[in-house]
Amino acid sequence: MGETEWIKQAVRACIADQLPEDDKIKLFKELGHQYTLFTAKGKGLIAKTIKEQFAGNDSIYLYSVFLRYMGNKDFAKQVLDLMLEGAFDVYTGTMLEVQVFRYMQNFKWYYSNIRNLHRKNIDAFQQILQIEDTYIKPENRNRKRIVLVTEHILSSAHAPTKIVSTIASILQKLGYEILLFLCPCDDVLPEDLWFQVYQMNSLPMIVKMPLRLYYKDQEIVGYQINMYQRNMKEYHMMLSIIRAWNPMFVFDLGTINPVVDLVNRFTTLVALEMSVLCPVSEGDILVRLGREEEALEQEYAAALLEHQTQLFMEENIPVLVDEACRTCPREELGLPEERFLIAIVGNRLDLDIDDAFITIMGTILERLPNADFVMIGEVSGLESKLAEGIYKERVYFLGYLKNLMEAYGSLDLYLNPIRYGGGFSSAMALIAGLPVVTLPNCDVAYNVGDEFVVPDVDEMIQIVERYATDQVFYQEKKTLARSYQEINTDAKMEAYVKKLLDEVYRLIDSREENDAGL
Repeated sequence: MGETEWIKQAVRACIADQLPEDDKIKLFKELGHQYTLFTAKGKGLIAKTIKEQFAGNDSIYLYSVFLRYMGNKDFAKQVLDLMLEGAFDVYTGTMLEVQVFRYMQNFKWYYSNIRNLHRKNIDAFQQILQIEDTYIKPENRNRKRIVLVTEHILSSAHAPTKIVSTIASILQKLGYEILLFLCPCDDVLPEDLWFQVYQMNSLPMIVKMPLRLYYKDQEIVGYQINMYQRNMKEYHMMLSIIRAWNPMFVFDLGTINPVVDLVNRFTTLVALEMSVLCPVSEGDILVRLGREEEALEQEYAAALLEHQTQLFMEENIPVLVDEACRTCPREELGLPEERFLIAIVGNRLDLDIDDAFITIMGTILERLPNADFVMIGEVSGLESKLAEGIYKERVYFLGYLKNLMEAYGSLDLYLNPIRYGGGFSSAMALIAGLPVVTLPNCDVAYNVGDEFVVPDVDEMIQIVERYATDQVFYQEKKTLARSYQEINTDAKMEAYVKKLLDEVYRLIDSREENDAGL
């Protein structure tokens, strides 16, 4: 197949609305395989042809379909270039950035490009909002005030919500005044610009009133500003309030919304990504929860601006989980008795579980006749992929579970796909006594430690087989998993927040001294 014919078939597949999903999956699988056979020159010709022969928005749509079904990182680079060249309004630009976040496994190698897209959206917000940029020196700020900004607050089962609630309550307990703002990217993109648009959820009941969170013995009050055009006045008001309130710094906890970066014009912005990835932020201090592979760390370092510093936390952020009051019986969950049940958990399993991981699953099922897989979370489009062959009747789909800990009690093992995310659910699994199997350089590996990390796919398959067949080994690992709760306590979390604060204040003060020429 030549490059031109490949493009024709790929475009036909993209617009074949009547084609059954199973057939579309198979077609794109073959197209993805054919793409890998092209030389670098051939791949370049495909990219050049798509860019020149299609309107910019149409090209972006095509690549969004390619990413959904083929997931090649070449497509990520090409669509990023188109996003950077496009003349989009601030809402469209920001929601395109959200799509990048969704497919971060494909985009991660282009951190500099992602930063450029983020900066483009920040500048677009500034053009509209015209935020005053007179910088307030740290010596003139209130050292006992901190503003927290996050993408959204959902429920106690939502890992970022749990982290934000915990940090906010500890800060208040330590005597700090807190302001919390939620800035969800919950706008929409035109259907002809992106395939299966992803948006950040928000709570509709707090659009016109404050959010009140109750965690431990603390009440935390927050305000949500949705991403609608009529809310530009609210964004301006939020930034004006932050400036007038004069905090020591603004702590950005996993926010995509570029409007948050405008606080950097008048105060210190500290950014923490809810994963081991480097934050996509113009913030002064980028808090890192872990390190990626060396090549990616070099990409991060090369993209840092002169005023930016990475703060690597040596200790893992503790995970606080309440133990389950009961174990949900397998019969209640619709699961078979006397089977070795392997859990795969996530909010984006249709993206996390690609063809390569499905092959891993198939190999495990072939080697372990007594094993089945249990999918927990949203799995749009995944059920049809796993409805035939060896997967048939050996993969169970439980959907979203409100009480994950209760379900964990009926399962045997937690297996992590190749992805970002899953850190919180894997920590919960350990606390529930489920051993975890994961590859390195991901959020799960960061959370569970070396005892549950394997170096490669072959080792992953072998260790799953050993868990299912070696009871002595399994019980040893199960005991080790349960001990995880001993190092994840309220006291540990408070100590972690104190150390983080000390480091942030030290960096702010040292920079002030350097600027003063001391």
